Amino acid sequence: MVERIAAWKVNLPKDDADALLRSVMVVLDLDPTGPPCSIDGVSKRSLRRNRWAAQLHADISPAGPSGSTVAWLVEMAGDKHDVILAEIANAFPPGSVAVAGDSAAGGAPKAAHDERLQDADPAQKESEPSASASTDAQMRPDIAAAWALVNNKTGRKRDVKKLPEYLHGGETVLAMTGGITGGKAGLLVATDRRALFVAEGVINHSFEDFPYDRINTVTSTRGMVFGSILINTAGAARVVEQVAKGEAEKVAAILRERVEAVTRERYTQPAVSPPPTAAPAHGIAGELRDLATLRDEGVLTDEEFAAEKARLLGR
Repeated sequence: MVERIAAWKVNLPKDDADALLRSVMVVLDLDPTGPPCSIDGVSKRSLRRNRWAAQLHADISPAGPSGSTVAWLVEMAGDKHDVILAEIANAFPPGSVAVAGDSAAGGAPKAAHDERLQDADPAQKESEPSASASTDAQMRPDIAAAWALVNNKTGRKRDVKKLPEYLHGGETVLAMTGGITGGKAGLLVATDRRALFVAEGVINHSFEDFPYDRINTVTSTRGMVFGSILINTAGAARVVEQVAKGEAEKVAAILRERVEAVTRERYTQPAVSPPPTAAPAHGIAGELRDLATLRDEGVLTDEEFAAEKARLLGR
């Protein structure tokens, strides 16, 4: 095993940096554990990415009134330490991570990533479409439009690729955002019919949907780094956390709008009147027979029979 250390400067207080780092590690399937501001993680071996498994440890300490320092220790065989750290750094909001110092190799994740981009042949960069661009080009137009507005796509490409398999015929995607619920990272999707949460892990898959006619309320909160969306149904409540704060209210507003539209439609439909009941085809002759029967049975006297007969004949 080869050890590499690195230090980052993060433009967030240590508690917010801890929460953000843990959420990023969940999205990247790095299984974060440990007490506050001391995080352990595991990067599994990847044949596709041609790298070994790695053990990660991060200690977070305050740096100034509104910043913090993250001290990294990465242990793995090979020399892909910087690649793992680059993936984590690139999942942070733009401009929130800077390199404070490093030793050995692989200590500058963001810089190393930027240098690789700068060293590439410009003509080659323009002529070779990225995997992301290729994936977007193959999407349905409604999915592609919603996907384009997702700020942090890290770890969510598998979810959006599988999304069409969960949609009904004619169902249209209106918006989506990444988040975590029930310990699973995935995509919260708003369609014209329901809300869906899709989490397509490498091994485990999770899917949950909420038809709009079963949703009571949708609310959102906004923190310093992330927001959250709360969906209340008649039987349960589902909180989607670690949502990009700029997206939480937008997606929640679309969900509320659809819930209200379905509710209005349900309560404004005109009531269907029952068909008029046809009068029995009894006729006067039948009623006279009934009166005669009542007279013969002693229910009516002769006088009462005569009066009722006169009334019927005089109608």
